[in-house]
Amino acid sequence: TLVNATIYGNSTNGEQAHGGGIYMGTGTLAITNSTITNNVTSAISSYGGGIFSQSTFTLGNSIVLGNISLSAISNETTFAYTQTGPNLVGGVD
Repeated sequence: TLVNATIYGNSTNGEQAHGGGIYMGTGTLAITNSTITNNVTSAISSYGGGIFSQSTFTLGNSIVLGNISLSAISNETTFAYTQTGPNLVGGVD
């Protein structure tokens, strides 16, 4: 569980090094009142610049914006998330 957290300026390096900001395999994850921004996956075969998740997670009253995946797939997040409040989720063009 992340509450009132900032995940900023992180990166992964190497092939299939997913989740520039957060990597979650299976399990549960709840993110509330948090900001995830300026995170990068640096290989073409890496996904989820902001959040890489192999299962559904909960996102509430949070910002996931300005993250980059060099694969050009899933800049902000992979997999589905359940909204529990207003969120701002967007990519970098």
